[in-house]
Amino acid sequence: MAISKSTASHTYNISYDYWLRTPDKEPHHLYLLLHGFSQRGESIFKKLEPVLPQNAAVLSINAPFPSPVKIKEEYKEAYAWYFYLSKEKRFVIPPTESARSIHKLLTSLGLINLPVHIIGFSQGGYMVPWLVREFPKVTRAITIAADYPNHYYEGLPAYQFDAVHGVDDKVAPIEEVKRNIESLVASGRSVSLHEVSNTGHEVNDLMIGKIRELVEA
Repeated sequence: MAISKSTASHTYNISYDYWLRTPDKEPHHLYLLLHGFSQRGESIFKKLEPVLPQNAAVLSINAPFPSPVKIKEEYKEAYAWYFYLSKEKRFVIPPTESARSIHKLLTSLGLINLPVHIIGFSQGGYMVPWLVREFPKVTRAITIAADYPNHYYEGLPAYQFDAVHGVDDKVAPIEEVKRNIESLVASGRSVSLHEVSNTGHEVNDLMIGKIRELVEA
């Protein structure tokens, strides 16, 4: 008797919801909003859409992989962009799958040729290097409460990069984030860190105010 472990690969047609705001005239660029782990695109869309320029298109997407959250006796609908096993240091589902899915959606919506500004919270912020590889027209990324492992950014083209982080973040501690950003800067990448006081791992009013400042600058 032989027992073995193997891996099979399949392609699925996955459907997911998205929220899109389009201006009356041809948009100057696209803001692509990426929610955090076990969240939904609607939440970040409602928080950030009002502070984004009216001449831009705004698109927020549910990540393609279900990751429901249990609340009392029920499960709340929620999603993930990828699944990573930190102890084993490997992806079960890599970020490339979500990046390709976003590429297909932008193509189908006729938005693929617009300059792209990414705003990603937490796991959505981790998606930035994979999306920059997928979309050559990424001109800016604003990450919120993310982290920045240097090896994910190797070989990426230059773009405007703002990292917004809560001083009281316990999920991604600010001191660790600072060390990784310093490593990115030492490797030649330009990154601006914006620390937000009285803020943890969240998109609160203080975070939203900082995002408004950055997009209006």
